[in-house]
Amino acid sequence: MKTLLFSYKFLFMTLMSLPLALCSSDDTNEDDSIEEEIIEETCTGEMVSHPTNTGYNRNHKLFDADWLGSYLFEEGNGNDFAQKFIHNNGVFVCTGTFDETGFSEDGNLALYALNQNFESLWTFPKQPGKFYDVIHASDNNYVAVGRIGNGDVSKIHAVKVNLSGELIWEYTVDTTDEMNLGAYATTIVESSSGGYIVVGDAPYNSNLFGFGDKSFILSLSDTGEQQWAKPLSNAHEPLDMIMGNNGNFIVAFNSHDFTINEVGTDGEVLKEVSFGSSEWDRPNHILQLSDGNYIITGATKGSDGDVSENKNYGLAQIWAVKIDASLNLINEQPIGFFGSQIGINMAEMNDGNLLLSAHSTIQYAQGEKTPIFIRLTKDLCIIDWDDSLGQDEYLLTDVIWLEDSKEAVTFSHANDRGNIHDTTDDFYHHLISFKLENN
Repeated sequence: MKTLLFSYKFLFMTLMSLPLALCSSDDTNEDDSIEEEIIEETCTGEMVSHPTNTGYNRNHKLFDADWLGSYLFEEGNGNDFAQKFIHNNGVFVCTGTFDETGFSEDGNLALYALNQNFESLWTFPKQPGKFYDVIHASDNNYVAVGRIGNGDVSKIHAVKVNLSGELIWEYTVDTTDEMNLGAYATTIVESSSGGYIVVGDAPYNSNLFGFGDKSFILSLSDTGEQQWAKPLSNAHEPLDMIMGNNGNFIVAFNSHDFTINEVGTDGEVLKEVSFGSSEWDRPNHILQLSDGNYIITGATKGSDGDVSENKNYGLAQIWAVKIDASLNLINEQPIGFFGSQIGINMAEMNDGNLLLSAHSTIQYAQGEKTPIFIRLTKDLCIIDWDDSLGQDEYLLTDVIWLEDSKEAVTFSHANDRGNIHDTTDDFYHHLISFKLENN
């Protein structure tokens, strides 16, 4: 447990000015010296799970117990997996796949829009594949990236659509290597020049772009033409990317550590850093703070190396890492409680605090899995949290914090099982919005 020490001084006034009758003989032995009292405050990432020892504590400090809105997208008969979503002027644009069962990867592209009441606006035409990410571009269109194709052979795929979901252009890169799902793009950002930067992964030893077994970064023009493709520092899957204040790109990988690349505007890797333990560590989200520092959010099973005081007994626990603009470690914090938790998203709130969103992947006694919302200081110290919103098989994939309305909107794939004994195993896209209490 990290400790912050604060001291203050008490000045004992002398009694010389008081009437002598009020002074006892013991006062002559009192010292007028300054005394210092040490008060200990804790900066902790540990959530108290059983504060009264009377069972699990459902906490209602952050959000209303009743959600404002809920939408279950019952599109397919198999497993519909959610990925990322965005919010633009009252519209939610969502990605993922429909009808994808098991590991066959024979799903249909999921790209669709809902209004602020979660009513359907449009759905992009389905074909085998999966969209992983989407952005709202400066020209007021949407650009989504993922993969297209059947089975284990897939192509890198990107599309630009207008506000009504109609195709403007598409881009693909073929591969004939029948390994590891084929090639796919995981994340996209808009570059300062108006084009798009895409990162993704290729099959093992495919040499897809001529640089061997490496994940890739490529540049597309605003009309969808490839300008260049270059290797990243390793072969792991890129999970998130943002453009920093200096115009370079920060990429986080699905490796055994929090592995981060800084990439220049020409696609050249400028720096690689890794933070982690001797166990499994996975980053999921990158946030750049208003002060220019970054927070990487994910999970760890470790308690050594860069990871401090993980008391989760070998299970996954949320791990947040703060680094500066030069990718130097500033601070880190394991966060959570008994069971297993994975950090999904971090948002900076206008009050100067952070909102961490995560999910628990170990069932409670009630047979539930639950989203977790944790409010932190910028030093990664817990203020309060809410884990009262349990849903059976509710697995967060993305969260949007809406500062103006003080709402968190979650995107997940939720199981339709009525209870944990039901053998049905169909997952659907699920959106829920929560209102901050006392707003």
